[in-house]
Amino acid sequence: SNFQQENFPFDDVLALSEILNNRFNDITSKGNDAPMIYVDTKPYPNAYFISGRYTVANGKITLRGGLIHVDESGTSKPVGEPFIVERDEKDVSGLADAVLEEAAKLIK
Repeated sequence: SNFQQENFPFDDVLALSEILNNRFNDITSKGNDAPMIYVDTKPYPNAYFISGRYTVANGKITLRGGLIHVDESGTSKPVGEPFIVERDEKDVSGLADAVLEEAAKLIK
């Protein structure tokens, strides 16, 4: 996953990418019972990744994100429509959960 703050300096001040990557690692650690396998690497053929940008204002986080599929030729293509998720600025964990839920809806 790759998320950045919409405004300068464009970094991930919420550490959302790290939180999501840790969630993916937790899911993958279930072994054969895992619904997916997470590999911490650059996108590779026939894989998915989540990316987006967020703003933090007036006590609220607003995130615009989407799911990307890398096809066999290595070309990245959006899956479905981008999604918008909003949470209280102190609920980064809930934001991560909501992002995972939205991305899961797009994988068929």
